[in-house]
Amino acid sequence: MNAQDRLRDTRGMTLIELLVATVMALTVLTISLAFFNSQAQSLKAGTGQFVLTQNYRLALGTLASQVRALGSNLAAGQPYLVYAGPDVLVFNADMVTDDPNNPFAVSVDTAAPRSEIEALQLADKFTLPGTSFAYPSTSYNTKGINSGAETFIFQFAPDTSTARTDDFFLLRQVNRGAPSVVARNILRTLGQPFFEYLYPQTAANGTISIQKYSNVILTHAAATHGSQPDLNAAIDSVRGVRVNLTATDGTVGARERTRAVSRTILLPNAGVAPLESCGETPQLGTALSATPSAAGLPPEVALRWNASTDETAGEKDVLRYVIWKRKSGDPWGPPELSIPAGVATYSYVDTQVSPGQSYDYALAAQDCTPLISTQSTVSVTLP
Repeated sequence: MNAQDRLRDTRGMTLIELLVATVMALTVLTISLAFFNSQAQSLKAGTGQFVLTQNYRLALGTLASQVRALGSNLAAGQPYLVYAGPDVLVFNADMVTDDPNNPFAVSVDTAAPRSEIEALQLADKFTLPGTSFAYPSTSYNTKGINSGAETFIFQFAPDTSTARTDDFFLLRQVNRGAPSVVARNILRTLGQPFFEYLYPQTAANGTISIQKYSNVILTHAAATHGSQPDLNAAIDSVRGVRVNLTATDGTVGARERTRAVSRTILLPNAGVAPLESCGETPQLGTALSATPSAAGLPPEVALRWNASTDETAGEKDVLRYVIWKRKSGDPWGPPELSIPAGVATYSYVDTQVSPGQSYDYALAAQDCTPLISTQSTVSVTLP
């Protein structure tokens, strides 16, 4: 190979070749940028759709699951609906208990604060959030025992944490506890309130139609539900709640995505009067036995008893058994636990005991009033 050939092999790109390569690179870059921009827009749209869907599902799902329990396990005279307004809904329900053996509550949370698992007392009276209505005006007790049905407050309130002036968040509050946010990025559906209240109406020919209270405020005129002048109150005719809202993805302008949704929640417990008496005080008719563990074994006491007289016969109205416990010589305190009725023989093993200590136990049957039978007591000393 001569010198001219070697020189030809080591020369660089011509100007035309460089221009062609640059154009090709720019074309590939433009296509790539367009593709990635399209993917980014799709991802943004998908995220917005997810946020929008999550907002209304959280709001409607929470309302549907909890409002449906309205009216559960109320004391006599305790209203199921407390306040029914366009933006605020307040009701009573025995939603939560800290007693794992409570057969009446909807759910169990052993860590729930006592202030949020029982009814408000007269001493707790306060103005409901978002209203000028004060509640309660009396205490709701059954045979001296406070009702287990707590008060729930759901409120669509303006969200002042955003730059918008038309968005709301859904707040949930139990009794006088701190409100918590259920969902954000909620708008009012044009021409509709957040809450509407449905009631049946019977025509002269017997035909039943569903009517609604819209953009009104319904409350009770008397402290005790069903008493004068509360008889035939409009709020007591409500049998369903319709929720109307528009969810947004949180953006503004032309790219904002919204969806208007409605859901009707039926109230199966509305209008169901609680029993004030199941009859006479239940008869226990059985003895409680307590057997300590043997020496050298982990300390425990095995409690046993048979079904009461009024569970299997008689009035057949026993719903549960209540057990008290104390160190021997101490005064009796509140019940240690309750166990639902429904079997022929019962047992419970108490492991919260200490070696060498003496304990007293008491057992009673309880009906739906809830009246309590006389107690059967027993003492035991651990080795």
